[in-house]
Amino acid sequence: MTNDKGDDVVVTQTFDIEQFKSVYTKWKASCIGMSAKEMGVKGGENLFKVISKHGLPTAQRPQAKNPVSEDEGIGKLLKEIDDIVGDNALLTESFKDDVLDAKKQLEDIANTDADPRNIPFTVPMYRRVNKKTAAYDEKKHTTRYYGHYRTPDYVKFRNLKAKVFDNKKFEEDIPAVDSSYYEKDKNKSKPPMWQALFSTDGDSGKDIKVGLLSVLETAEDMIDDVEVDHIKLVLRGVARGGLANELYDIPDIKETILSLLGTSTDIGQGVNPKTGNIRDDQIARLFKTRFSFIAENPAESKKIKDVYGVDKELLGKIKGYSLDITRGMVKNLFVATGKVGRRSPKGPVYLKGYTPPSEKKKKKEVKKSWKEMLVS
Repeated sequence: MTNDKGDDVVVTQTFDIEQFKSVYTKWKASCIGMSAKEMGVKGGENLFKVISKHGLPTAQRPQAKNPVSEDEGIGKLLKEIDDIVGDNALLTESFKDDVLDAKKQLEDIANTDADPRNIPFTVPMYRRVNKKTAAYDEKKHTTRYYGHYRTPDYVKFRNLKAKVFDNKKFEEDIPAVDSSYYEKDKNKSKPPMWQALFSTDGDSGKDIKVGLLSVLETAEDMIDDVEVDHIKLVLRGVARGGLANELYDIPDIKETILSLLGTSTDIGQGVNPKTGNIRDDQIARLFKTRFSFIAENPAESKKIKDVYGVDKELLGKIKGYSLDITRGMVKNLFVATGKVGRRSPKGPVYLKGYTPPSEKKKKKEVKKSWKEMLVS
């Protein structure tokens, strides 16, 4: 992934995807397998496509028919889920927000007037319709159904109308739907859209056994258990200002730098004993291939996320972390100790107070020559 500063961050995230993957793929397959004709509606889109394009019903738009962007709302969430199930994405804060928002939206409309099972339809009583004119008394000779309109009476009435008016636009080639799709009372019908959203093991429809709400509940369980086994910050080019100090402030990194540095009288392995310069090239390779650290507690995990620039997106407590940094950043980390100096703006960084053996020899020879001059 890329952090909020544009740097690459390599993440190994672990979560139990198998149960969620099983529930989601079964739900998706059931929705894709339900064609428009099987749903009892005209058009060519399957149920999964309808949900993706038209979104979830709300109290404000219970029967929305106009397509919405599939890059928004439930369409966006379903694409995110497909990526995660396909091992092409990480669990992120935005994904968690989308899951919880969709879950709340479904919980809010369940058993309300916006619930697909409670959408009302008024259908003529076919036995009361005038078979010569297709007329009927709209106040006395109609039945209110909830969930679906395509009842046997509806189909017979439409075909009668086509015959009476000699107009094929009224003719129905889709048969009446299953009787469980419509009921005369609220909260009882189980039309396809209700099944796709609300079916459960204990209360399912004939076609779809587990609905999207159950899928999202499983996703929430998966999110709650996520961990980050390892995270590596990869720095190339010029790093943002202040990053070296932030990295140095992480205890394990600070301890490593100080150990590599040592003191002026007992230099560490990161200092070239011949020159006193920091071995930035060698240390950069060590950070890339050898050095790895453990986040000891939630506070340290939070700090690493913040410094690595992923605190707003990456889900899960960090367990291990490392760096892949440039020689320039290595130098900056040593500068953060306050114990090194620079010979030039882009030149080597050296340990202050340390005198290489060659310099000590020169000083000793200078002292000796002065003594010899004085004796002579």
